[in-house]
Amino acid sequence: MTLEEFLQTPWGPFLGFLPNDLLSLYSGVNVDAFFDPGQVQPPGSPDFFVLTVAGGGGVADGLASETGFNRPFGLDLTASKDVVIADTLNHRVRAFQPAPPAGAVTISGVPVKGDEVATIAGTGVAGAMGDGGSALSAQLNRPVIVAHDSDNNTYVDGSAQFRIRKIDAAGTITTLAGTGTEGFSGDGGPANQAKIGRALGLIVWNGPAGEKLLMMTQRRDQQY
Repeated sequence: MTLEEFLQTPWGPFLGFLPNDLLSLYSGVNVDAFFDPGQVQPPGSPDFFVLTVAGGGGVADGLASETGFNRPFGLDLTASKDVVIADTLNHRVRAFQPAPPAGAVTISGVPVKGDEVATIAGTGVAGAMGDGGSALSAQLNRPVIVAHDSDNNTYVDGSAQFRIRKIDAAGTITTLAGTGTEGFSGDGGPANQAKIGRALGLIVWNGPAGEKLLMMTQRRDQQY
């Protein structure tokens, strides 16, 4: 798939939206019936609606119907259509596996069972400590944007951390870009010595030859 083709997919330019078929799978509601004029609409159908597929208040992991989130923001899909979620005010990244397979799937080093939510990064304490170690022992600071690639790596940017961090397939966290200080400098040098701003979007493009391109949009001057 070329970059241009990727950006035309439903999940290419946007974070936080799921295709209708996945919403139907995760929620048990026939979402297409609400949007397809060719299908019979239920009496009193609303023009819009909200579907809860996981979570309530709090921070608990476990069954999706019993787990908790605190102002979750961005999300992305894995290659197996599981969901990675930025749980912003819990200072964690969580993963949700909606359809029970033969066993648990592993997302960035953490086993996630069917119809359950599990934390894959963050301790719940806001901060930036932990690079080089387990993501579960690392601090995050209000993560808002997440992206996941075909090699089971997760990327996260926070509204107050000014860093892009990577959680690899083994669950180790490192900083890819940013110093922790907001700014717009460092082009042409090492990414982890450059200053970046708050991210509005984070997308991973998986190239046809195995190459990867991590793209980020920032608040200032629509920079990429």
